[in-house]
Amino acid sequence: MTRKEYEKVKEGFAASTCRTISEYARKLIFGRKITVCYRNRAFDDFMEEAIRLRKALVLFCGQGGFDEREKMNVLEKVEEIRSIVIKISEICLQK
Repeated sequence: MTRKEYEKVKEGFAASTCRTISEYARKLIFGRKITVCYRNRAFDDFMEEAIRLRKALVLFCGQGGFDEREKMNVLEKVEEIRSIVIKISEICLQK
């Protein structure tokens, strides 16, 4: 097996639900069904960015320079953003 062929098998294995590369290879050799998982890259990117935003806002709020009312207002907005992101993720995961 060439390096290029091995890389192709390795990529296929990574996208499959097989637990080991040997299980994946046996299924390929014997023509059995292989279950493949597909990811929505755009959704994954959105979720990563939303998590970074939330962490940055919490950090920003903790930096100081705010009175208690302002701090509570920012934290309420952070929770509001969190709720919206959860709703978006639930809608996207239903599809």
